Amino acid sequence: MITKRKFFIASSGELSTERDLAELLIRRKNSSTIDNGLYLDVSRWEEMLLTYNKTRLQERFSTEVADCDVVLVLFHKRIGKFTKEEFDIAYDSFNNGLNPRHILVYFKSIIDANSLDDIDPELLAIRQSLKRKIHKDEQMYIDYQTLSDFENHFSKQLTLLINQMEREIGYINFSDTIIMEEINEMPPTKEEGSKIL
Repeated sequence: MITKRKFFIASSGELSTERDLAELLIRRKNSSTIDNGLYLDVSRWEEMLLTYNKTRLQERFSTEVADCDVVLVLFHKRIGKFTKEEFDIAYDSFNNGLNPRHILVYFKSIIDANSLDDIDPELLAIRQSLKRKIHKDEQMYIDYQTLSDFENHFSKQLTLLINQMEREIGYINFSDTIIMEEINEMPPTKEEGSKIL
């Protein structure tokens, strides 16, 4: 049986390269996770039906956000109204014990002082407000400078997420089993008195 876990990737258009890279990294993992009973699905607004509807288009995106297991949100110079709305919906749902079960937030650093001139002061204030909100709630966001920084950090987080998801569906990594068997074969210490189960 295959269990599906959905990822939603949200960002403004200026971070389309990061969105593409994140999707590629997730989809590449399917070659190994599918054999373990786990399929990773990626949802992006560009791949959703964009026809006229009775509801706002953004409401359909927001419904998709709330249906995902993992939401990846990327911010840079522009804090898009809809990206912020997707973050707020994911964050509120998460805090209410609903999906998404995991939220990853990345802020691309504004490297040089000249680039601050390109940013609307109101958007800069929103960016700082988001960081304060996350920090106040004792959660994490990641600052990164280059595409390589993002790739390295997100790849590590993705591996950790997949390991957790595989454990949740009952997949046991064979190398972990061998390690536990070796630990169980060790004589107990005086403090332990028994083996690890």
